[in-house]
Amino acid sequence: MDTAHLPIRVRLALWYVASFFIVLVLFAAGTFYAMRAGIQKDCDRDLAARLAGIEFFLAEQSIPDTQHLKHELQEHAALRPGGELLQITNGYGTWLFQSESMRHLKIEMPNDLLSKQAFTTVFPHGDPIRLITAFRLVNGKRLGIQLGQSLEESWEFVQHFGWILVAAIPIALLAASATGYWMARRALQPVIAITEDAHAINALDISNRIVVPPANDELRKLSITLNEMLDRLESAFRRITQFTADASHELRTPITLIRTTAELAISDSSQQALQEAVSSILEESERTTDLLEDLLVLARADSHVRLKVEELDLVVPARQALAQMEVLATSKQLSLHFLADNCPFLINADLTLIRRLFLILTDNAVKYTPAGGRISLRIFNKESNIYVELEDTGAGIPPEDLPHIFERFYRADKARDRSGGTGLGLSIAEWIVKAHGAEINVISAIDRGTTIVLCFRNKYSTSFKG
Repeated sequence: MDTAHLPIRVRLALWYVASFFIVLVLFAAGTFYAMRAGIQKDCDRDLAARLAGIEFFLAEQSIPDTQHLKHELQEHAALRPGGELLQITNGYGTWLFQSESMRHLKIEMPNDLLSKQAFTTVFPHGDPIRLITAFRLVNGKRLGIQLGQSLEESWEFVQHFGWILVAAIPIALLAASATGYWMARRALQPVIAITEDAHAINALDISNRIVVPPANDELRKLSITLNEMLDRLESAFRRITQFTADASHELRTPITLIRTTAELAISDSSQQALQEAVSSILEESERTTDLLEDLLVLARADSHVRLKVEELDLVVPARQALAQMEVLATSKQLSLHFLADNCPFLINADLTLIRRLFLILTDNAVKYTPAGGRISLRIFNKESNIYVELEDTGAGIPPEDLPHIFERFYRADKARDRSGGTGLGLSIAEWIVKAHGAEINVISAIDRGTTIVLCFRNKYSTSFKG
């Protein structure tokens, strides 16, 4: 029977009943045969005791007087219940004594080949008879002695007990079925509760959680694991929702500005107004393009795209970033300084992302450092790690803003002007650093500038999360 489509509680009940049935059958069979073996053992013990009594009796008799021996044996046999099942032969197979019951049953005496007494069960007329046969040396003569005892009443009792066991099995199975189903239903009640709690959680309200059962068992661990998974899902869902809302907010302004500028240009047909409108639209388009590129990078970060890892020298992307910032730094009369030992600083990394990391950090330093300031980039080895320090003499970041600077679309407006930034640069920088198994720390104070410290493992120990 295919039970795959049955409810778990029914399957558990069926398995319980099947197991109980096997155990019950084995127990009944074992009890039946143990009782039968016990009765047979008691019978053998009684036969052995009676045989010893016969031997003692024969040792006191005069064997040559056969009639006297038969008379004494007949009287002796009459003293004990079942004692009439007795027959004795001499060493030549001649009957010295044979009770009438033995003659009626016609049980043959085996040959004188037994060195020890032997027990057998015979069924001369369908009824079980337990026999003990032994050859003994009595008064210098070898005699064969055979005693018997009927097992009919004992076996009838055992058989009656066996039928009671057989009749009790279906009754016990019915009770086991009801008990097993009740136990399975009770055991699965926490599962039903977990299912109902999970069913109540939906995309509109993901804040609900599964009630953790009080018992310290597997279902408690399952509930805790599911709640932890829901916490992660809720966190990711909130990030996506917040990211979507922030992206929509950031894109609304430039798109509205582009549309408004285009409408004004259409209404004012002068050449100068048209040229100013096109310039404004171009500027906003460039900012929007930068914003979209940043959004694509963050989307890549959220999707855990693998990095294109290769061996590179950190000096190369650092110098490239400073070279790109040189024109903007010169226009603001900023001095750029680069310090590094005359040796390669090798790591395993994605060159495109590392170059973008240096561009983001140097661009921020240039943007938020006032005219006449100083920006220095230093790379050095320390304790088998490679450190990058980017220091500027800007306005600094207030302490209350430092824990939030890596959040998406966050700007420390009190300390820095907007300068056309999207608020995504440091979020991208943090992702790039963590994707390469590195660390980033920011040290800043008001009117004392900011220092960003990157710590990379060398190429022999770098681990990647991308």
